Amino acid sequence: MDAFKPRTAQARFGVLTGLLCLVLFSTLARADRSALDQQLEHRRWTLNDNSPSQIGALAETRDGYLWLGTHDSLYRFDGFDFTSYRTPDGNDLGIVSSLLASDAGLWVGLRNGGVHLIRSLEARPDSFDLARGVIYALAQSADGSIWAAANDGLMRFDGKRWQQLGRAQGFLGQNAYSVFVDRDDRLWVADEQRLYVLPPGAQKLQDTGVRSQRTRQIAQSADGSLWLIERERESLLRVKIDQPQLQATHIAIDEEANAMLFDQHGCLWLSTAGGGLLHVAKPNEHGADSFEHSERFSSRDGLSSDFAWPLHEDNEGSLWIGTQNGLDRLRERPMRPAGFAPQAHNLAIAADDAGNLWAASSNLPLMRLDEQGLVHELPLRTPISAISKDTHGAIWLAGSQGLWRSNGSQLEKVAPLPVDRNLDSSVRTLLIDDQGAIWLSLNRQGLYVLRDGSWQQLAAPSDDPAQLMPVSSALGPDGKRWFGYRNNLIVSHDDQGERHWGNAQGLDVGHVTAMAHLQDHSWFGGQHGLARFDGERFQQLPLSDNGLFDNLYAIIPVSGPRGEDLWLQGKGGVFQLPAEEIEKALKDPKHHIHYRTYDLQGGLANDPQQVLALPTAVQGADGRLWFVTRKGVAGLKPDQQMHGNAPPKVRIDSLLVDGATLSVQTPPKLPADSKRLVIHYGALSLSAPEGLHFLYRLDGFDNEWHAAGRQREATYTGLHAGDYRFRVRAFNQNGVASEQDAELSFSIDQVFYRHPLFILAV
Repeated sequence: MDAFKPRTAQARFGVLTGLLCLVLFSTLARADRSALDQQLEHRRWTLNDNSPSQIGALAETRDGYLWLGTHDSLYRFDGFDFTSYRTPDGNDLGIVSSLLASDAGLWVGLRNGGVHLIRSLEARPDSFDLARGVIYALAQSADGSIWAAANDGLMRFDGKRWQQLGRAQGFLGQNAYSVFVDRDDRLWVADEQRLYVLPPGAQKLQDTGVRSQRTRQIAQSADGSLWLIERERESLLRVKIDQPQLQATHIAIDEEANAMLFDQHGCLWLSTAGGGLLHVAKPNEHGADSFEHSERFSSRDGLSSDFAWPLHEDNEGSLWIGTQNGLDRLRERPMRPAGFAPQAHNLAIAADDAGNLWAASSNLPLMRLDEQGLVHELPLRTPISAISKDTHGAIWLAGSQGLWRSNGSQLEKVAPLPVDRNLDSSVRTLLIDDQGAIWLSLNRQGLYVLRDGSWQQLAAPSDDPAQLMPVSSALGPDGKRWFGYRNNLIVSHDDQGERHWGNAQGLDVGHVTAMAHLQDHSWFGGQHGLARFDGERFQQLPLSDNGLFDNLYAIIPVSGPRGEDLWLQGKGGVFQLPAEEIEKALKDPKHHIHYRTYDLQGGLANDPQQVLALPTAVQGADGRLWFVTRKGVAGLKPDQQMHGNAPPKVRIDSLLVDGATLSVQTPPKLPADSKRLVIHYGALSLSAPEGLHFLYRLDGFDNEWHAAGRQREATYTGLHAGDYRFRVRAFNQNGVASEQDAELSFSIDQVFYRHPLFILAV
């Protein structure tokens, strides 16, 4: 029963900073894209994702599920999958017109006048036939009463029976179109033309004197005012209720609204019949008849349909929209776009000491983002494939046409390449040491160094053709030059000469594609994970082997209150490894690191025909981290608070044995000839389901936990007879673990010729 309780306002710890009222004034917003599009991350589910359509009602229950009322039936959504609700005897409920999550369970109002209370999925719902036409709205007052606005009147449920309210109770209309309980527990009711109020403890509705036309919805803003949507009117009605004589004002919006929502920061959202969403940053700032400023988010921005209906803000601050074609979610972008042209290919980025972020590409002019968030194009149109910063803070660029250096906000050409023929993805890596020498890796050519105006080619470090040239480089705090090669080789250069590091020193990361150097240690990453280097030996960090940490392209150490966090970018996205987790893992190779995920798009903004520009992430002078992603360059502040500190609730969904589904409600006993078991599991996180990752183990078979990453099934074959217990643990995008493991116990019968009774008989 508790699973269906609503989430309370006190439990709403998530902050929807992406929906801040200041969203319209971001310095990073470009003129050719809306501020909403810049600040908010959008996700939609349509028919291709098995999403229902014609969504008319939304509600979130305490167990974290989002419920969708549609013209088809009732659906439950866990962030990944939509499940059609059926009663225990296999029936659906019909067309859903309203939903209400309460302490008792989920109340469902139907178009045919029926009301159902779903207490649990296993039990039959409590069903009531009010025979009052469409149930437009449901509300609950503090005394536990359930109120229903129906096509043929106003109804109240006292916990035992439904009662219709009429003239004796102060209701004068024929139809009740909306009910709403405000933060002071006053009940507001709207009929065809009147607005009523029922104060706490009162027995009779009072006519407020406010006239409204078939009110579709009532909501309350942060200042306590009531806002009403009237049917067939292209305006809102704002009612001030903080004085004896209520004052009502019409505010034009030039289209008909279907639903409204005031988010946690007081901003107003409106869904419309054909215009998508309207966002009003400061709803109290309006003229005589309209808002001073509003912004639209529509199908042009990716909304599943411009015909939008219900709105819901979930426990973690995400905004959900039900539309004609599916379901949409808007949430704060964990990483904000830098504003560079989105059509840029093969981006290479670097940050100078003056607060500028430089971005070079293979197809566009050089771009520079200044401290004010303005993007400037520089007159350099040649393809650039490597970029670096020297010890004096100047930016260096290299491409097929030569080398350039920044001089303030200008550029000057330094030298041509050491070879004059066309090269495939010419420059792989670029390093300027503390003596001013330029180290340049050329594809299929090797490593060159420019000193005193003369290029010199260095000998290849081995006979391996794959190790002809380095693919990554960095300068150490002591001035040592470091170069990463394919096939697990690192080469360092200093005044004492050249030194090689590989398997003999404990290195095991495959192609060395990322590195970061500090005063007393270094980090190296690559094809197979991450290693710490103390100056003599490498220690592999025991990261998950689920593939998320393969092919690391950037490592950025960031000092935090508890030590040195590591920020990684690779094929699997962007990850933050907390300092305390790194310390535990270095001491205990079996420790499973709890990490945070910040971007799960995967892939980078590089043409697959070209070579990736490394590194793919840098830290700016102001501390902000910038990453090259599939959708361009995006940044974040490493000290920003992420939402989602509530532990996820993990569950086991199904057990398949040789293709047949068995019930998981009771411990199953499997036949002796069972060959292949597949256990499906999951967890709830509406706002960031992609950030969930899992550990599982099978007691009686596994000796250790398996890091499954985002995988949601475990497969076992050839299990012997015996008793087993499967356990799974979930972690959200913040690394917060589920409070309890989900468990499934089962046993496998012994084959008859090994059964003790058979042996005894023989």
